[in-house]
Amino acid sequence: DLTGTIVIQDYHEGLHVKKISAGGFRICVILETKINTITTGLCLPSTLEEIGNGAFEKFYSLTEIIIPDSVKSIGSFVFLDNVNLKKVYLPQGLKTIGGRAFENCKKLDRITFPETIESIGEDVMSGTAWLGDQPKGFAVKDDIILDYVGEPEREITIPSARLISNELFRENLTIETVKIPDARLCSYGLFYKCEVLKTVFLPDNLTAIPS
Repeated sequence: DLTGTIVIQDYHEGLHVKKISAGGFRICVILETKINTITTGLCLPSTLEEIGNGAFEKFYSLTEIIIPDSVKSIGSFVFLDNVNLKKVYLPQGLKTIGGRAFENCKKLDRITFPETIESIGEDVMSGTAWLGDQPKGFAVKDDIILDYVGEPEREITIPSARLISNELFRENLTIETVKIPDARLCSYGLFYKCEVLKTVFLPDNLTAIPS
């Protein structure tokens, strides 16, 4: 019964609850995800380490979520289409956030990304109130480049930051020249299928090129 607040205990049959599986609380009807209008809150276990892809997708009535300090990984699409979600509290110690984790959370405007994050997926904040308030250009939050608002120029320089989201310019057909000043700004699929890209200036401290 998903009505009201879902409370997941720290232990089950004497074992720590460490992971919520992919699609764990997603309501599916004939392979199609149904909107959940009956769950109003989540209380996650203090032992939790990982939240699987799409675990809380389409939770219509959820307005706030606190992720426990123990969580190290949030998968892709975890809170996709939580259209009334306004506040998210992410813990220090969190290392990875999957692509589109908060996509189309239309009212989401309060979130802080901890310094411990090492990898962040594509379009994490796409369709949120926060991104809608950003001016044209690189959308930066807590020293992480999360997105790009509008169409980029033919020549761009990626600004200094500690991290950049994966696949940021995927399939872009405008950028011809790019300058990357810091090795931390090389991420997975950053210029995947950018067919008009001609020139890339790589940083001196680059030791590896991601997939």
